[in-house]
Parts: sequence; structure tokens; C-alpha cells
Amino acid sequence: MLAYRSLRTAIIVGLAAGIVLCLRITQPAPGNAHAAPMFNTFTVNSLLDTADLSLLDGVCDVDPGPLTTCTLRAAIQEANAQPGADTIGFTIVGGGTITLLSILPPITDQVTITGTTAIAPPFQPQVRINANDLALGLWFSSNALTTSSNSIVSGLLVRNADAGTTGIAIRIAPGGGVGDLAVSNVTVTGCWLGVNDAGTGAGGRRT
Repeated sequence: MLAYRSLRTAIIVGLAAGIVLCLRITQPAPGNAHAAPMFNTFTVNSLLDTADLSLLDGVCDVDPGPLTTCTLRAAIQEANAQPGADTIGFTIVGGGTITLLSILPPITDQVTITGTTAIAPPFQPQVRINANDLALGLWFSSNALTTSSNSIVSGLLVRNADAGTTGIAIRIAPGGGVGDLAVSNVTVTGCWLGVNDAGTGAGGRRT
């Protein structure tokens, strides 16, 4: 059987060199890649950067009390812990900025992350990730058993990725361990990378 390799496509609209407003990347998938069925949906309702309480219950929650508080960090942790492809959405009224206290966990399983955008031009993302001078914003990665291949992220703004070296707003690469699986066919669309909230200038020193 022949294996077909898709063409890599990239469309970038920028204000200046190193400033990316809208990005779509489709990496080639080796062989015949089949999308896994969706299993869990985690809905982020908090701008905090707190870890999940338990990775054994399949619930995104950082609040030990009666309320369910789901952060982006906790949602990624749960998506990694649960088998199969998952989705992460947002219900943050009016949007807002998630300021990272440490680098987010690498994404090691297939996930669809869907942010929200304004309804009028220039359609800026309403959910923003401030990498807070850390080296990374989001990292689509893998381990020896699972991979984030075939993931999708859309409608997010990621800025201020900088740790004294070249910061990366969204990284797509294996984890680097022995036997880690390849990462391919990750799609980034409708995201603003390395710009301020209005999209009028740089958001941080590096992208």
C-alpha cells in the first residue's frame, strides 16, 4: 500500500519581522494518519495558572471546594492523562489573560484547543496566554507511548515567550526522550503569536 505525504502549508500575516498575527501550519503526517475519536471535553473557566487536583478522576478542577474551577494547565494535565483525543474549550466571559507561573506541561496526546475571537475585524483572540518571559507558550510534544499528532489549536494569542534565549510561542516537537514518538500534522490556525493584545506591535521581545 502506498503511503501519501501531505504538503506542508504555511500562511503568515505579520506586522513586522518576528511578529506573527495569523498562522496556519499543517505538518506532514507519515503514512496514513487516522484521527482518534474524541473522548473528553475540558472547559477552561478560570484565568488562574493552577494545577489539577487529581489526574485520576477525569475532571478538570483545581478547587477543593464545591465549585468546579478549570484552568488551562489543569485541562492540559487531564487531556494528557485520559486516553484518546480530547477537546479543550473556554467559557471566560469577555476573555482575559492567563499569566503563566511556570512552563505549561507538554501536550502528549491528541487534543483540539479552541479559543475565542472577536466577532469583528481584526478578529483578535479573546483568550491570551502571557508566557511571562518563560521559554515556551504551548508545546505539542510526545512520549514513548503517546503523541500530540493530529492536534489543532485555534483562536489564541500567545506572547512574551522569552527566557533569555529565543522564546517559542508554540512549539511542535517530540519530547526528546529515548523512544519518544514523532509529532506531525499539528494545525495552528487563527492564532496571534508574539504581538500585543491589540495586534499593533510586539508582545514581548521574542516570538
